[in-house]
Amino acid sequence: MRRHSGSAVDGCAGTVAVTVSGTVDANTVGTYALSYRAVDPSGNATTNTRTVQVVDTVGPVVTLAGANPLVVECHGTFTDPGASAVDTCAGLLGVTISGSVDANAVGNYELSYRAVDASGNATTVTRTVQVVDTTGPVVTLAGANPLVVECHGTFSDPGAS
Repeated sequence: MRRHSGSAVDGCAGTVAVTVSGTVDANTVGTYALSYRAVDPSGNATTNTRTVQVVDTVGPVVTLAGANPLVVECHGTFTDPGASAVDTCAGLLGVTISGSVDANAVGNYELSYRAVDASGNATTVTRTVQVVDTTGPVVTLAGANPLVVECHGTFSDPGAS
């Protein structure tokens, strides 16, 4: 690709045009060379080369699906809503999940979601899962309800569980 880009100064001719060759793909990581060439009216030419490095130093963006923190009732069912990752250079990426949740034990659990792009940039996002017990126990009465006792009779409590 040849195009004019600016000008150069020659000792005799003054200002002369500069032609640039080469391309840079700013969407693809790599090293590119641009060559700048100026020729004066006497046919004297000078070339200078610039190296352009397109780099990826930014990690992907990891987005959690669902709430954070996520609350689960004890002995309930925990289903991880997951996460997605997108990178400026690589586009959509896979997400690795680590950690576990015991939905049968009250407590706070952490799940980590990690994505790594082709340049080795990594991003990790953490979700807290709170296993809670907000449901009271179930009391079951033994015997009749209402229980009828004759006045001056004997009362025997059948109990409850």
